[in-house]
Amino acid sequence: MLGNKKQKVLIYLALTIAAVLVILPLMWLFFTSFKSRTDLAKNTWGLPKIWEYSNYIIAWTGSRIPTYMWNSDPVDGGVGDTGKLCGISVSVQGK
Repeated sequence: MLGNKKQKVLIYLALTIAAVLVILPLMWLFFTSFKSRTDLAKNTWGLPKIWEYSNYIIAWTGSRIPTYMWNSDPVDGGVGDTGKLCGISVSVQGK
């Protein structure tokens, strides 16, 4: 019985570490998508000083993201739209 408990603890510890390794980069990506270039250079790891919502507007209007989303809907049936919207933050970082 004791070995079973140790095994469960190790499994939960491994799953927790894996979850943190996945969630932290996604959180960093999300928060940095709201930073200006200057804020990103000076404050790489902290929260944005000023939340730049215009980054998303620039990424949406300055690229062909709406066209790409519209063209891929017949293929994935709209299921991938959530992932595509999350991918906009990657596009913001590339500008």
